[in-house]
Amino acid sequence: MGIDVARHRIKEHNLDWSKPFLDQRQYGVISDRYTKASILSEPHFWGSGFHRVKGQPFEVDPYLYLLHFGSVDDLETNARTADQERVKVVGPAINCAAMP
Repeated sequence: MGIDVARHRIKEHNLDWSKPFLDQRQYGVISDRYTKASILSEPHFWGSGFHRVKGQPFEVDPYLYLLHFGSVDDLETNARTADQERVKVVGPAINCAAMP
């Protein structure tokens, strides 16, 4: 089961990188994006980034967790997304807020 570990903005402080970050984060969101087939007994065709197995269902083990830490420090995440040098426009801009 995939869990995106993140800061609870009301209950947790900004991350202090001089301390272990798992001691500072107690919250996360169950995410299908990070719920991946992790242990396979035969070859499969993988989707992009190994996020899924193409054309094959898989069973989620409720005792096996895949923790994603990309959003563990929301200040760093916000700085990364604001960095215009990291943003590569490949098509026309769309209004995501108007999407259903």
